[in-house]
Amino acid sequence: MKSRILIALACISLFGIGCKSKIAADYSETITKKENSLAPQIEETRKKLVKYFALSDYDSVSSISGQMEARVDSLLLQIKNKPAPKVPEAENFKQASIRYLTYLKNMYEIYKNYGSQTSAQGRMIVQDEMVTINSQEEVMSDYLKNAQQNFAKANGFKVKRK
Repeated sequence: MKSRILIALACISLFGIGCKSKIAADYSETITKKENSLAPQIEETRKKLVKYFALSDYDSVSSISGQMEARVDSLLLQIKNKPAPKVPEAENFKQASIRYLTYLKNMYEIYKNYGSQTSAQGRMIVQDEMVTINSQEEVMSDYLKNAQQNFAKANGFKVKRK
């Protein structure tokens, strides 16, 4: 009788662990899909910004940067407003995603601010901010990747690479 109870408890425990792993993997994939949905827009915007900076077309720099800032902010709010699942490291992964998207939003805000400057001196000041924020890109990306890997490891799933 005791062995049947132990076997039943073991099966229930394994089922619970499997469910939590699936919940965690689904959450990771959902966040990743949302972030990856920005990739084509980021690349297109990058190309346009290079062109507009070269042409000193500051109104276009400001306009396109403002559009991307709004897109990132919309995604940021979606992630902020959706609770993380009750599994290990989920909240840390969520906060890392928020931190990364906030970084992107701030980057586009600085570009928009650069384009909005009415003087060369104002643009020079904002340019220093641009250099600073651009230097943080790899660090922010690595921080997010590490948080996702820790989340995956804590919940027994592998991160799908694209």
